[in-house]
Amino acid sequence: MIKRALLIFSLLVLPSSAFSQEKYGLGLAFGEPGGITFFYQTSDKSFVQAFIGSGLVLGGDYNFAFIDAIPSQKNVIPYLGFGGFIFSGDHWDHSRDSTGFGIRMPLGLLIKIPEAPFHIHLEVTPATTLNPFMYSFAAAMAGVRFLF
Repeated sequence: MIKRALLIFSLLVLPSSAFSQEKYGLGLAFGEPGGITFFYQTSDKSFVQAFIGSGLVLGGDYNFAFIDAIPSQKNVIPYLGFGGFIFSGDHWDHSRDSTGFGIRMPLGLLIKIPEAPFHIHLEVTPATTLNPFMYSFAAAMAGVRFLF
């Protein structure tokens, strides 16, 4: 158990020079909204992510990666983004079945695993539904994406 923990810790703190060698990713996330996530690296400092979540929620974000924000941890990359989502059902308002849309602003971390074709992502996201009702909330999501 200790050997496994040390191995994971050493993989997380080893330096890496590039944001990601692979441009695409597909994975699973847990939390709100959770579900299936997609990743596309648009440049060395930005990426797009999308998700299909539980409760018929579909969304996407454009994110800015701050690669050098933590100089001692090159494999931990903070990001900030903006995006939107659509929903159907009674996901936020259990008193009615509705379809609508909203905006979101993810604040997260990408944790690269050196020499491995995946990364871990953690985020907290302030969001607001705009139609058919206004409802503000904070969501949290954690997941793993396979990169290719």
